[in-house]
Amino acid sequence: MVVALKTKNYEKQEVPFSEQDKQDWSNNSFYFIGGGVMQSPEGEEIRQEATRIIDEELHEEAPQLVTSKYHLNAGIVGATNFVPMEELKKPQTPYTQVLVIDLGGFFMKIGITTVDTKNGEIILNDDQAPTCEILPTPSWEGVDTEKSREQFLELISRTAADTISKTQGTYPSMLSFTCICSTGVIDEDGVVIGTSTFPGWNKGDFQLHKEIEQRLRSRGIHQRVLVVNDAVAAGAANIREARSLSLKQWGYLGLGSSLGGAFFLST
Repeated sequence: MVVALKTKNYEKQEVPFSEQDKQDWSNNSFYFIGGGVMQSPEGEEIRQEATRIIDEELHEEAPQLVTSKYHLNAGIVGATNFVPMEELKKPQTPYTQVLVIDLGGFFMKIGITTVDTKNGEIILNDDQAPTCEILPTPSWEGVDTEKSREQFLELISRTAADTISKTQGTYPSMLSFTCICSTGVIDEDGVVIGTSTFPGWNKGDFQLHKEIEQRLRSRGIHQRVLVVNDAVAAGAANIREARSLSLKQWGYLGLGSSLGGAFFLST
């Protein structure tokens, strides 16, 4: 999008905005910033560099930048917003739970969010975040072969299946619906059509949702899987705060293994 900030070795590589990028983003004056790298020693340096590029490329006046309340859990909170309301109402209970898997360059994060089935609002704990188990993710340099891709898909599926099995007693109304947020360009059908984080997924249109659904079925678990871009999911975690600020549009910048961005319009 704007700049590839390879945060594992902090190698900066600027990527110019396209004219369409400039048109889409130039009228936006408010950004939430989040991502795991914000908590690293180099986080502030990378934040300033990303801010400088955004400012110089897009805006005559400096935009307002606010640190998101969510860092590591943003994708898990935000992805839940994309579950269709008809799915949320299926359990016919006041609350239901959604399993969310966040695939990043550093970690694979597993979370269970609780949702009010009447209005789709996410119920958060006292720390304003869902319970989230963080697991190591295979190095993204190592997901560029067919074998390592299969191993990674098996890890995702096994972790999802184990989490569902272990929490059935605690969350009897959990939906048969799993959200996955992943880096990369993802079309409206949830197909990964390009990602630099997991290069082994760039062989044609990679249907991640079908791959995971099939592997879960082989374990006797029938789940629908929805795939959302990780920056879009993380940005959506700020919807409630954006409403409270009466924002009509805003941007999100996610600083992780690279810089991701998303643009939102209030409806």
